[in-house]
Amino acid sequence: MVKQIGNFINNLSLGVVPTPNTTMFIKYKVGGGGDSNLGPNVIKGVGIVNMTVNGADSTINQNVKKSLKVNNLFPAIGGKNAPSIEEIRNMVKYNFASQNRAVTIKDYQTKIAQIPGKFGAPFRNGVFEEQNKIKVYVLSLDSNGLLTNQSTTTLKENMSNYLSDYRMLNDYVQITDGRIVNLSLEIDLFIDKQVAQSQVMSQVISEVKKYFDVNKYEMGENIYLSPLSEIINNIGGVLNIIEIRIFNKVGGGKYSVNEISQPYLVEDTRQIDIADMTLFGEPTTMFEIKYPNKDILVRARQ
Repeated sequence: MVKQIGNFINNLSLGVVPTPNTTMFIKYKVGGGGDSNLGPNVIKGVGIVNMTVNGADSTINQNVKKSLKVNNLFPAIGGKNAPSIEEIRNMVKYNFASQNRAVTIKDYQTKIAQIPGKFGAPFRNGVFEEQNKIKVYVLSLDSNGLLTNQSTTTLKENMSNYLSDYRMLNDYVQITDGRIVNLSLEIDLFIDKQVAQSQVMSQVISEVKKYFDVNKYEMGENIYLSPLSEIINNIGGVLNIIEIRIFNKVGGGKYSVNEISQPYLVEDTRQIDIADMTLFGEPTTMFEIKYPNKDILVRARQ
């Protein structure tokens, strides 16, 4: 986990001009996985402080000690949980072939997956080659476990420095942010009148949330909706699915500004054409239902 240290001291007044011998050491931890991703202005606890101020006035010395404050002006991003079994399986598949160097795109993906935790790691990445330029698109998770395409400069620099030890001499590595496409769903159902409809709808919402969980997908991966339809139809009390509508939520200060390349059925509402029951991924993009509690709407029809 990368924690940025810089401008942490908001208010440290020595009362006199510091001498060249003034020294400050800050001890911090790395690691912690996804739970260590934090938003800005969160780290405010000073913790254990061992401060010595040798001014002429003891009162000023005490005031200086009491004035110490900390704050993270920038988010702490780059924490990632241990890889899943499927991720480990993919990593092992290409690790031996890479022979500790980055020649092919798969080699770069393998080396990125092996970045030590102290450097931070992107949540998902996509790697492409254009005229000897290796382009790496990254997405991270914020403090709420949501996708963010505002990875810190520190994380990108750490990745670039790490990959420089493995890249080919002629390769130029460029690391930039990926794209997030936010979605909302409306699902109309026939529900058995003899069961509690609210309970059935709540269970459908829960299953949709699990199906679209970003931890289950890689960047650029398609999302197939037929298996979701089967899951919903198998929920007790659901007689039939009338219709599933999916919308691209864009901007407004809440959602990503990125639009899906898939055509819309209705331009005004950005209802996506899912005639093939598929959301087609793009190499630099991931799908996300950012606010599932309000962006998954289930209705019972008579």
